[in-house]
Amino acid sequence: LRDKLLPVASVLALVMLLWYAGAVGLNRAGAVERVLPNSHPNGDWTVSDLVAVTLNMERPVLPAPLQVAVDLYGSLVDWPQDSTRNLAYHLVVTAQSTLVGFVLGTLLGVALAAAIVHSRTLDRALLPWIVASQTVPVLAIAPIVLVILGSLGFSGLAPKATIAMYLCFFPVTVAMVQGLRAP
Repeated sequence: LRDKLLPVASVLALVMLLWYAGAVGLNRAGAVERVLPNSHPNGDWTVSDLVAVTLNMERPVLPAPLQVAVDLYGSLVDWPQDSTRNLAYHLVVTAQSTLVGFVLGTLLGVALAAAIVHSRTLDRALLPWIVASQTVPVLAIAPIVLVILGSLGFSGLAPKATIAMYLCFFPVTVAMVQGLRAP
């Protein structure tokens, strides 16, 4: 257990140390310009004052890990569940789009796989297009899907679910075709 846990703990400690050092380094300029001159008018601030101020800034360039954890906790507890400032609200919206897209992509993939396996013509006609559809990056297709579905009056869940369906149908189709052909 020690041989497996020690390397992971060491890397995690190093990452946290680098994160805190980065937070102090990136927030230093704002602390020296705005906070420290007001708290120490004669300019007698120390390195510990600088570290304390940079790790507790209101709007840091790079927040410290503790600030991130406190903000995450606050976004879950301090706001009502139906508020757009609540992280759980966004979790539900994302999960809803993802699950609908997954179900639609799975249904489309299974239907295409069944059609491809049962018809040699569909195999030769559809499979190359299905493979070719994955050569276009999602970042290129997503705006097109949003514009087309938006012009048709669909907004909210439909465009996001459509993009999730696009991501899901290819692996399901290919795996189902191989699975149905295996027996």
